Amino acid sequence: MFTAHGYVGTSMDAVAAAAGASKRTVYQYFADKEELFASVVLDTVDRGYEYFKPAIRTLAEADDLETALRDHARMTLAALMNREILQLRRLVIAEAERFPAIGREYFERSWGRTLKLLAETFAKLTERGLLNTPDPERAAYMSPG
Repeated sequence: MFTAHGYVGTSMDAVAAAAGASKRTVYQYFADKEELFASVVLDTVDRGYEYFKPAIRTLAEADDLETALRDHARMTLAALMNREILQLRRLVIAEAERFPAIGREYFERSWGRTLKLLAETFAKLTERGLLNTPDPERAAYMSPG
């Protein structure tokens, strides 16, 4: 509902109807629309991170690093261009002024954690002699995700 209609255009009545539940039931789980919005955004980000995490960790064990990095870049690009993910990202950006804490948490849970994991992976690949990365954090920041 949020990605289709935006925060302002989404009512708790519409959310309840889409969920096949009563409005009262929705309010049993979420105190208000802002809490529901935060939950939707952050749960989606957490699922995305869990999707990427095994693939990034697999990079650390790759023997054919060039192929593994290309495959990872393709997977990352496809996931980032997913329509639902794009809509969510646009929504979070559009609502960042209204909900700065959600915007910061979105960034930290998505890019922040992913970049940290990539840096750890690049450090391991450097230790294995497959990569020459004196600054794994910077390399992660410059990578496609």
